[in-house]
Amino acid sequence: MDRKVFRLRQIPINADKSLVCKLVSAALGIKPDTVFISSLARSVNPYEVTKVATLTFTDARGVEYIFQKPREGSNVVGYGDEWNITVQLDKSTEPVKLIIDTHFKGLTPLYDPKLHIADCIAISGLSSHPFGSWQPKGGSKTFMWIRDDLPRLLPNVRPILYGYDTTLQDHNSFQLIDDLSLEFIYQLKAHGWSSPGRKPLAFLAHSLGGLILKQAIVTAADKLETDNPIVRSVQGVVFFGTPNYGMEQSHLMEMVKGQYNEQLVADLSPNSLYLQRLDDQFSGISFLQKSQLYWCYETKATPTVACDSTGKWTRTGNESILVTRASATRGLCKGRSGLEIIPINENHSGMVKFAPNSSDLTIIIHALEQIIAPTGHFRPSANELLDTSSPSMMPLSTFDLRTEVKRKEEEKLNRLITSLLTPDADQRLREVEKRFQNTFDWIYHLKETQFGHWLQSGTGLFWINGKPGSGKSTLMKFIYQDRRTHELLDDWKKDETIRAAFFFHHRGNVLQKSFTGLLRSILSQIVSKRRDLARLLFKFYEPKGDWSLNNLQKAFRKIVFQDEIPLHLCLFLDALDEYDGQLEFLCKFLKDLGEIQPSGTKTIKVCFSSRPWETFTTAFQNTLGFSIQNFTQADIQDYCLGSMRDESAIVLQELVPNIVSLANGVFLWVKLVIKDLVDATKKAQSSKKSLQEHLNAFPTELDEYYAEIIKRIPYTNRWKAYVMLEVIVRSPRVSAPEDVMVAISSSYATIFEEAVQASHETSIEAEQIDSSREKETFANISRKTRKKIKEYCGGLVEVVNAHGRIYIQVLHQTVEDFVKDPKFKTLVLGDQAKLTVENGHTFIGKALSVEPWSSFSDWGRYRVCDESPLALNLRSAEHTTGRSIKIFLDSVPSHQFKLATRGKTSNPLAFAAYAGLSLYIMESLISTPNLLRDSHEKLLSITLAHDPKIDSERLLTSQDSVTIARLLLNNGFTLDKDPDAFKILIRKIHRNGNENRYLNLVQLFIEHGQHVNIRIRDDEGRAGIYTPLHVCYRSPRLIEMLLDNGANVNRLDSKERTTVDWILEYVPEERLGLYYESISVLLQRGGKANTSTWTARENCLRALSREGFQITCISKLSPYRRRKRKRRVPSPKAQASCAIL
Repeated sequence: MDRKVFRLRQIPINADKSLVCKLVSAALGIKPDTVFISSLARSVNPYEVTKVATLTFTDARGVEYIFQKPREGSNVVGYGDEWNITVQLDKSTEPVKLIIDTHFKGLTPLYDPKLHIADCIAISGLSSHPFGSWQPKGGSKTFMWIRDDLPRLLPNVRPILYGYDTTLQDHNSFQLIDDLSLEFIYQLKAHGWSSPGRKPLAFLAHSLGGLILKQAIVTAADKLETDNPIVRSVQGVVFFGTPNYGMEQSHLMEMVKGQYNEQLVADLSPNSLYLQRLDDQFSGISFLQKSQLYWCYETKATPTVACDSTGKWTRTGNESILVTRASATRGLCKGRSGLEIIPINENHSGMVKFAPNSSDLTIIIHALEQIIAPTGHFRPSANELLDTSSPSMMPLSTFDLRTEVKRKEEEKLNRLITSLLTPDADQRLREVEKRFQNTFDWIYHLKETQFGHWLQSGTGLFWINGKPGSGKSTLMKFIYQDRRTHELLDDWKKDETIRAAFFFHHRGNVLQKSFTGLLRSILSQIVSKRRDLARLLFKFYEPKGDWSLNNLQKAFRKIVFQDEIPLHLCLFLDALDEYDGQLEFLCKFLKDLGEIQPSGTKTIKVCFSSRPWETFTTAFQNTLGFSIQNFTQADIQDYCLGSMRDESAIVLQELVPNIVSLANGVFLWVKLVIKDLVDATKKAQSSKKSLQEHLNAFPTELDEYYAEIIKRIPYTNRWKAYVMLEVIVRSPRVSAPEDVMVAISSSYATIFEEAVQASHETSIEAEQIDSSREKETFANISRKTRKKIKEYCGGLVEVVNAHGRIYIQVLHQTVEDFVKDPKFKTLVLGDQAKLTVENGHTFIGKALSVEPWSSFSDWGRYRVCDESPLALNLRSAEHTTGRSIKIFLDSVPSHQFKLATRGKTSNPLAFAAYAGLSLYIMESLISTPNLLRDSHEKLLSITLAHDPKIDSERLLTSQDSVTIARLLLNNGFTLDKDPDAFKILIRKIHRNGNENRYLNLVQLFIEHGQHVNIRIRDDEGRAGIYTPLHVCYRSPRLIEMLLDNGANVNRLDSKERTTVDWILEYVPEERLGLYYESISVLLQRGGKANTSTWTARENCLRALSREGFQITCISKLSPYRRRKRKRRVPSPKAQASCAIL
């Protein structure tokens, strides 16, 4: 126990090192000067406001005796490697309960930066100590470089250790790398790295720790949302001796032979297919995430473990190279862009045990600096950029009362109201089951709910929370539609209350689960019922465009904050937990609505439901409401009795009290149990006792019940179950039964012809069903489809008939959550999961390549081209699996690509550029290095292709375009092959605005020799001919970039205007700061106005002056060049105003 390092937790947040010494010494009965505190930092647990310390004792033997043999009545309680200690410094203070350990499991912060810009998490290797493995060898334990040197060299980075249990000898754990990585993901989520305030992450990963990290990133990318904050937080990694291609582990296999952890060591073999698959996926995902990776390898042999005569395993065996250079560096011995190879002249264990002032440490610190340096460009997710500013007060327009004007106004009003309508806006409301008989009537009669009182005379918010499957959505549908709600809300002294509902639907389209969809639906319902309120929205209505989020927010704020027209509004919002965004933002939105003070002309109420998640309970802890499961026992009993109507009813009715007791208020569980019990009575004559035993065997938690259903599926159908559930969950649109069956059959295919053949065989039955749809009822079709669905998925999926359309969906949102859980793949596929890369996006992509007009595509249903579904799914497949389906895509005939992209592409390479398939292009270059040099396709133009009728950013973001363009230009493609590409980019900037979004693309073209004074014809014919500088007039950064690379500051467009003229002609009320910066840059570089009038210049100066900008340099604009025709002399008033300014 010589100078062993301890960890101390639960330290009061206000404690310093001196106080910690006093607490520990008082608790253990030792002198304060024998306690040495090396680090003291705030806990990373967001729910625990305490500190964590690392410490050593000078009297190591004495402390060891205290821990191992505590005195009777001692305040030290514990055993092994963790103890609880209680201390009270004096009678006036509360006792402090501390935890001290030596195992260092979990997350241990080592330093609190004053300016915290990033986190660095260190993960140790196999059979190593989370703290000790980073310390130099020897008896003294006073130095550990991550704790003592890293804060000094990188003071703005918080170092954190992550500890996990990988003991090998005599161990009864059967954890695999998958399990260890899942635990790590859950630790990161629980400690705040999935929240909006997270910091960028860098990692130090040694040996097995590197594999755990790689698997965690692959799992997170696959199973969590595409805007997953954990994956997006990872900036880079320094890997130390990570066995990417396996390691020498024969000596370890001898140690673990016959133990539970034998498979963990077996997975580390040089021939491991699991490691190969993991590396392939990780390399793809890390490339797409643009992570900075460093690979360190050992250059000394390491003693292996051997068993001595006493049966003890020690490192006394023959020396061996545990992880070869090729394995540690993934074969990248010479390095390449984005990857760095670092040799460390130590053995496998010693390569991370840096001593003070180590030269190797200097290299590692530099690598961390390179990883963390780009964090200034760390991009928040879309939901973090939502506008939450105060309401914008817009004046009402005045209207001419003449008949013709009123008619036109009514037409405009109708167009506005129509523009807010969304397809399938009430789909979720229709799909929710109606209440069973008289269930839920209690909500109006029981005083404990307080719901009736709130409807009649309450204000603000009302929260209905409950467990998953407890009937929240059914209750919300019931109270929204029931006449008693309407009667209680209305007051004869006030205008009628407007009722509006929005049911979030995570399995629905974008508008059914987003804030945009919420606002649009609510506004649509309000203005449809009160047309006078619609007139307030003219200011935000753009007839030729769709409703933007910004305009929707302004419109909603205008309605709820105005006092001109009486407004009594009650909103019913269901399933807040299915909102596809940051829940904190949604909570703030509701709380802001709840704080609007009621008056005689305005009341705003919101009744909403959700699961009792931590975010909601924190935000709404003082909000009126109830938990639904506390009131539904009688309802569940009625449901049970009402559902037992056949010959099995008599024997099952005696089980109802037990079913109600076990249900814990979850209706969905009851529905599944009754179905299973009824099936059991049909299969064999069952006694009450056997049925009771059957009932007791059912898991009471839904996740466990779903797992039990999966285990019942025959192993021969497990792959079909995996494909079906993956496809349904990952498809952004509802899926027709026959198309899901095609996806299952084509999932086995490795080339296109195999998929076509499988699809043809599956379609025979589907065509028979299609041809008979007019004759057959939905029940008959459902019976045929349900038979296969039950065979494959055991009741987790259902067939739905909505407005004549038949489609498949999961039984409940909790089933989708179950499928999205990282453990699902292993549960359903077993050992096959290790080698399975494909997911739902891959299967949908294969199906769409065969049938581009299937239900997986909006094209097939609405014939509207908003994005290529095939491209979208294959790009999502690359981002979530880290692999392309190159072999399959290379076999797809050209006519299929034309169909899938409406003629834009005709071969795999062009399609990859169109769809943003970076990994396909990379893999193609490996097999065909001259592919891009020999290509005659206009690949850059295809990447930047833009349809003016479509929001071009839906398919590829500007960052995706940069990735593809850089990949093309850096690997043999040249600008002379595609001379129109830059013109397309400039037109895109002109059309879409937000020039800074395209900054990297413009810079990339310039780096590869693009001439910046080219003249471009406006393809819409409005702006004539212009130069790139004209188009970039709203971006000071782009202006500077173009001028620095030779752009002519006074180059004229076809209307004889300079860039300064463009700015003077249009000075908006918003974003004045950008226009001011732009015109300032232009004037400093010699820019002049050429055609602008005195009035235009005067308006510009007035607008800038009114906002407080310094206009001295702008007021000295060179006189405009007077035109020969229609010479205009400024008025004396205009001249006097300009002189004053």
